[in-house]
Amino acid sequence: MVGESRAYPSPDGAYTATLEVVDNGLGFGQGALYDEVHVTRLGEPVGAHGDPGRSVVFYAQSTYRTDGGVKLTWLGNRHLRVEYEREQRPGRAVRTLDGIVIEILSAKS
Repeated sequence: MVGESRAYPSPDGAYTATLEVVDNGLGFGQGALYDEVHVTRLGEPVGAHGDPGRSVVFYAQSTYRTDGGVKLTWLGNRHLRVEYEREQRPGRAVRTLDGIVIEILSAKS
């Protein structure tokens, strides 16, 4: 279940990075919130979440984060920077997708 979603178009508008806060829906003390980043072509919908999602380039648990969470910045038409809190542990960190370089950094390192 998606709680929040925010789109970040690439400078040329060809791609969109989408940052979502996702609830894994497990409940009963096993549930968790995740910051999840998708990269899609303009107009392409965000698909599956977590490991099955082809568009998912990054996710990390956000349930206990202390700051603002993940920050996205396009450094060029095909260069996306993903910054996350040191306390977060990435579950997925893809470095390239469809010719886009994805730079993943701990924001406090």
